[in-house]
Amino acid sequence: MSEPLFQRRITTVDALPEVLDGLETTGMNAGWDPAFQMQLALVIEELMVNALVHGGQEAGQAWSEVTLYGEAEGVKAVLQDNGLAFDPFSLDAPDTDLDLDSRAIGGLGVHLVRQMTDSQHYEREGELNRVSLVKRYGA
Repeated sequence: MSEPLFQRRITTVDALPEVLDGLETTGMNAGWDPAFQMQLALVIEELMVNALVHGGQEAGQAWSEVTLYGEAEGVKAVLQDNGLAFDPFSLDAPDTDLDLDSRAIGGLGVHLVRQMTDSQHYEREGELNRVSLVKRYGA
């Protein structure tokens, strides 16, 4: 794998702005289209917040990390966390045709991740969750 474009580990949701600021700087330096950059930031924010809030770790013990790699066709994002084993892509897609009162709570964030990236992969390695995503330029 190539040298990372960006990497950041956070331990609280309050630290998320430093990730988003770093992504913005990375995107500006790389010349990413603003829509591409916004979608990538939204995806990363969703997954990092989920890991920190729902990962099952006690306060002060949880962490979530994102690493971005430049590829010829786009960007590969690798997110790791130390939460309980959980494959977000094992969830069924929400039925977005139902009215709001009839929908089950949750699942829309992962649905957006699927919609805004071109490939998604989950694996559990030891005590870590690892999600790998690819977002192609112009896709």
